[in-house]
Amino acid sequence: ITKGIISLLIRVYDGHTPDEILESEIDFIDTIGLRSNLSPTRANGLVSMMKQIKFYALAFKEKQAAAAEDKYCVEDVQKNVIRALKQVFDPEIPVNVYDLGLVYKIEVDDDKNVTIDMTMTAPSCPMADFILEDVKEKVESIDGVKNVEVNLVFEPEWNKDMMSEEAKLELGLL
Repeated sequence: ITKGIISLLIRVYDGHTPDEILESEIDFIDTIGLRSNLSPTRANGLVSMMKQIKFYALAFKEKQAAAAEDKYCVEDVQKNVIRALKQVFDPEIPVNVYDLGLVYKIEVDDDKNVTIDMTMTAPSCPMADFILEDVKEKVESIDGVKNVEVNLVFEPEWNKDMMSEEAKLELGLL
């Protein structure tokens, strides 16, 4: 089933420009009833795959735009890091790690080396390795970034008050 979903998405997106991919809505998935016939885990996987494809389209588009410019300033890199972090999701939570308040610190030095301190919603998060690797990959894909170090910290302990208003709204906490 998973391979079939992946094949379907590749077929739909193949040959399209990054702008077309970013502007697309995959409403046919609901129209044909696919989403309603998937288990919650597979439905979340489908949403994650669509987000990942759009992230790669965005990354490709940004690399093209960055190639036109010779340099990024540190502030631009920091903004791009935040944008990339907003594309990282815990597969069990429909809110990105940045808006969840899991990112405590982002440092970009003059050589464009990035250090991120972040936490998990719980110290025993079974998806921690996956999430940390996803953060590292997405930040490394930013043009101009040289090195990425992601530190998992648990001080201060994460709590729901660290979430953005948008995250609280998305999770029905407001």
